[in-house]
Formats: sequence, C-alpha cells, structure tokens
Amino acid sequence: MSEITGMLAIGNGEKCPYCDTVMTKDIDTLNHMTENHEDKLVEALFGATDKKDIEHIKTLKQKGE
Repeated sequence: MSEITGMLAIGNGEKCPYCDTVMTKDIDTLNHMTENHEDKLVEALFGATDKKDIEHIKTLKQKGE
C-alpha cells in the first residue's frame, strides 16, 4: 500500500511526491499525476492494491463513471 492515502495536496514550488518534478503554475498537477503516476495515484486515493483493481478503476474512468 502506498504511503500516501486519501487527499493529496501539492502547492506551487513543491516536488511531486513520486518524482523530482517541481510543481509550478505552468504544470497541471492532476495531469502530471495521471499521465506519469496513475497506478500510484489510484492506489493512494482509492486503496486499490492489485492490478485487477487498478485496471477496473481505469476502465470506469475511461467510461466517465
């Protein structure tokens, strides 16, 4: 399980919790997280612990549910 659970808040000038990218006003934080760290983000927010859960959540997201 991820060390990060529940809500995630990252301010300008702070590093992404999963890499060394510093968030700035020019970086869409949510977009960065979903494009680069989607599995870790899904696990942290929804508690998915295996690939089956993560794939199911991705499918729901793609369907707009």
